[in-house]
Amino acid sequence: PYSLLEDKVVFPLEIHKVINSFYGRSVLPQCPKHLRHRKLRSKETRMRHGGVNISWATESGAPYLLAVEAPLNMSTMMQITTDVKNITAVVGVNNPLLVEFLSSYGGDIILGLDNDSKKWNEKLKKDVGETGQKNTIIFRDRLKDYGFKGNVYDFTGAFVENNPGIVYNDPNQYWTDYRKPISVLDNLQEIPESWEKYLELQEEKLLRQGA
Repeated sequence: PYSLLEDKVVFPLEIHKVINSFYGRSVLPQCPKHLRHRKLRSKETRMRHGGVNISWATESGAPYLLAVEAPLNMSTMMQITTDVKNITAVVGVNNPLLVEFLSSYGGDIILGLDNDSKKWNEKLKKDVGETGQKNTIIFRDRLKDYGFKGNVYDFTGAFVENNPGIVYNDPNQYWTDYRKPISVLDNLQEIPESWEKYLELQEEKLLRQGA
């Protein structure tokens, strides 16, 4: 299966500083979308994979830890942030091993997941998408379930809110389009208590804009 990592930037996935898998991201612009991201699947290996830089980040003693959802996002943010440099990539936001590991962190955790657009699904007859926004709430809840004692903030939502003139999906797209540094600590907000509350807040914002 490691042949699938050819023509890709490869990141080691680790837990407790032990590499237990690898993640590859294609460097070829013409690579089909469904082949751009490759990693060994825990379904086949029966072993949960780790994160990128996760052990060093949690043991750093820094007051803040920024968690993003892809290794290239992590690499980009390490280069362009002006303040928070303690960054990890959680490859797979539904990985309970990573949630449990992060819950031991002694500082505050900032989530910088993707800002996904809302789309109408004709088959389901409803809006879908906004996966990053949903996962921000879910990830916060799981951290608390595992006993995390610190604060959990949302960077992405605040950055989008504070910069209405930009298009932001993830750090890589932002850097490609705008080439500007980012302050994380100037763009933090509380995470809504539930997905229903998030939708309510979004509706209120649209009504204010319409007024």
